[in-house]
Amino acid sequence: MADALLQRLSLCHGCMQDVPARDFAAAAAAAGFPRVTIRLIREGPADEGYPGNRIDVAGIRDLRGRMSDLGLKLEEVEYAAIAPETQASYFRPLFEAGAELGARQVIAIVRPGFASEAAMEERFGEVCAEARAFGLSLLLEFIAGNGVSTLQDAGRMRPCGSMPSRRA
Repeated sequence: MADALLQRLSLCHGCMQDVPARDFAAAAAAAGFPRVTIRLIREGPADEGYPGNRIDVAGIRDLRGRMSDLGLKLEEVEYAAIAPETQASYFRPLFEAGAELGARQVIAIVRPGFASEAAMEERFGEVCAEARAFGLSLLLEFIAGNGVSTLQDAGRMRPCGSMPSRRA
């Protein structure tokens, strides 16, 4: 039973977010983790080179090969920070990269500032539909001070699977 539990352990890139993904994967494998969560988008000014629309596809392919060489499985990718002004299409590069890496899920957080809970749920649904186009689903993470800041807030959100599909 202990071996089965160990095979389910995952190291989250957020605990070493200043380390490039390739180096993080090597560190996780060296520490004995069989799975990882990779952060592909980091927040910061655009001049830091981290906005979602600047994901390096060649770098993603290199990372996929590196993870395969290390015997690592990808748990999910981080993260879609959903805000009132953010269109679902903004996350397309993240979803494309996540799918390229073999992810099945993307961690999502909801920023504060939505006019209503209905508006927040509508935007979440739009991002869910965008993710589904890449074979991905969203994992909603609640963080104090955000639009979804408690377990109760998260429980009120409709799961992605119950959201309408995006129209082509």
